Amino acid sequence: MAASGTLMGRGTVMPRCLIAIAFVVLSTATVLAQGWPEKPVKIVVAYPPGGATDFLARLLADRLSGVLGQAFVVENRGGAGGMIGANAVAKAAPDGHTLLVCSTAEIAINQSVYRKMSYDPSTDLAPITLIAWTPLIVVAHPSLNASNPAEFIALLKTKPGEMNYASPAVGSAQHLAGEYLKKIADVDIRHIAYRGAGPAVQDVVSGQVQIMIAGVPPVIELVKSGDLRAIAATSAKRSPLLADTPALAELGDAYRDFDITNWFGVLTPSGVPEPIQRRIYEATIKALAEPTVQRRIAEQGANLVANTPQEFAAFIRAETDKYTRIVGATGIRLAD
Repeated sequence: MAASGTLMGRGTVMPRCLIAIAFVVLSTATVLAQGWPEKPVKIVVAYPPGGATDFLARLLADRLSGVLGQAFVVENRGGAGGMIGANAVAKAAPDGHTLLVCSTAEIAINQSVYRKMSYDPSTDLAPITLIAWTPLIVVAHPSLNASNPAEFIALLKTKPGEMNYASPAVGSAQHLAGEYLKKIADVDIRHIAYRGAGPAVQDVVSGQVQIMIAGVPPVIELVKSGDLRAIAATSAKRSPLLADTPALAELGDAYRDFDITNWFGVLTPSGVPEPIQRRIYEATIKALAEPTVQRRIAEQGANLVANTPQEFAAFIRAETDKYTRIVGATGIRLAD
């Protein structure tokens, strides 16, 4: 006598009790997603205020609050190349009330730079969407006697070991760009790491440090005002906001693959239920679709992406492979 049940594909019978359980699970997940967020949501930025990651996180937090009718609060937890903030999210309760707005380092670079990490970006964090990416720009105090990449390289060659460049953190994309430039151009320039872009920008503007490699958002207004001079982009193409500033890739064959950028995405702790992840994704895409948000992102020299979780995951894998190669070429390696 055949068991009672419902056919689930050819030759497969699913008992009614399992159907009932599946229905309850699905219903519970749906209700859970509909109830999110049931309290204020924390958006962690793994750097101090003032940088591109912080700017985008605060822009997104403001719009998500409007979209979902719940408070989204940015918390800056800087240190260890972004790993303190990223680890806090990786270890947070997987209920969708703690998010990470990341930059490149804590997701795709640090595993090649640091000998050990307290979290694994590939398993402890779940990608939601890539918000945007921005070129990196070599900027300098206006007193620097160079205004384009060729003059800049020539100047560095005449002053080996005498000049400094700032970056927002050890192991950041900006740091790797500087060290990769040293390798390719065969120049000697000292690196000064800061705790975030804001303090680094201040010291270059004041002339305490001659040069900085920065994302466009923290420096664009200072370039426009003449307080900083834009010398080169480290991305493959020029920034639309700084169309007169050549890319290092334009210097010739040796620089042809020079394409180091900073990018920003939204992630959750792994284990957040899929319906809640989907709701976070849909709300984020809706927020990023607003014309005001898109205009403000463009004004900062960032290029909007807003892709799917699957596309973001594939992008992270490709970027991780790229930076593994660059770290290997530069020899950057930190103890912890």
